[in-house]
Amino acid sequence: MRSPIARALAEFRSPAWNEVRARRRARTLDAIRRAVAAIGAPAQAAEDATVMLLMLADADIGRPMHEAHDLPKERIPDAIANTVQLIVDQLKASAG
Repeated sequence: MRSPIARALAEFRSPAWNEVRARRRARTLDAIRRAVAAIGAPAQAAEDATVMLLMLADADIGRPMHEAHDLPKERIPDAIANTVQLIVDQLKASAG
C-alpha cells in the first residue's frame, strides 16, 4: 500500500479484535496439544513434536521461509503442511 493512511487503516486492530484473535489462537494451540497427546507417543517424542507443531502454527513462520530462504510465498502452505505430516507420521511410528 502506497498511502500511509491506507497502510495504517489496514494494520489497525481494535482491542476487541485482539481479544478475539487471542482466543482463536489459544483454541488452535490447545487443539494441537490435544491432537499430539491423543497419538499416545512417548512423553519426550510428544513434547518435541508439540513444540515443532506450535512453532509451525505461528503466523510469522512464513516470513523467514520466504525472505531468508527464497521459498515462493505460494509454496509456503504446502511446505508447512508437508512438514506437519512428517512430524505426525514420525510421532505415530514412535507410539507403536
